[in-house]
Amino acid sequence: VTANKNKKHVQWRQNKVRELLTRGYSQKEISSTLQISQPTVSRDLSFIKNDYRREYDLKNTKTKCFWREWWNRKE
Repeated sequence: VTANKNKKHVQWRQNKVRELLTRGYSQKEISSTLQISQPTVSRDLSFIKNDYRREYDLKNTKTKCFWREWWNRKE
């Protein structure tokens, strides 16, 4: 139960960091607003960026495979 609660808290915090970042807050402002350390904000942003890259790469790979299959069927 504790691990699941912690995971939900981290996800909530990362969502708040993402939200404040999109509103134009600096890392220092996010840190102050959420009352967390700046290194925690930095770690969360790194995680968010890596998560976005993985999602983008997966979508991009699926798109490339789609077009490759489509092109091969045309030939």
